[in-house]
Amino acid sequence: MIKQARAAAMLPAQDLARAKAFYRDKLGLTPTQEDQDPRGGVMYELSGGTGFAVFLSSGKASGTHTQLALEVPDVEAA
Repeated sequence: MIKQARAAAMLPAQDLARAKAFYRDKLGLTPTQEDQDPRGGVMYELSGGTGFAVFLSSGKASGTHTQLALEVPDVEAA
């Protein structure tokens, strides 16, 4: 059921290394998952089963769109 799904935000960044440094140095966050592909992204988990991902944008300015991911046990049943 969707009401019981965990939500995660996905944030684009034009400079992934700079974004990772910001979340590490300013917010004290450590990635819980990191794509080994330089074009990939980084996942951060927060309390309460929430989290967010930072991914390399396609060159467009960040903030032109918003994304939301919902985690459910069975996408077909949701």
